[in-house]
Amino acid sequence: MLKQRRENKVHGFRIEPGEIEAVLCQHPAVQEAAVVSHQEGGDSHLVASIVHQSGSQRDAPHDFQGYLGTRLPEAKVPRTFCFLSSLPRAASGKIDRRALCDPQWRSEKGETQ
Repeated sequence: MLKQRRENKVHGFRIEPGEIEAVLCQHPAVQEAAVVSHQEGGDSHLVASIVHQSGSQRDAPHDFQGYLGTRLPEAKVPRTFCFLSSLPRAASGKIDRRALCDPQWRSEKGETQ
């Protein structure tokens, strides 16, 4: 059975969130990351949710944008970053990506642009 790949199109570019998540997780301050495409009006953009390593300095969104900008094409750099204490999980233990897309959930957890 083939594993289904998660991919989206943002501004006409094919985006694979797993690729962006892998680069984010290489950052020394990141313990865990998830990236989703978010539709707002007629515009879609990427949102990255980040869990910091315990004891690490809290980096600002522009620090992560700069980090990703040197490693990925501009179209794959998220516009919005959320800093969370943990990522939402489904009963199976997998990341609940629908919860990450919920603006109300993100604002309660500390969304930063």
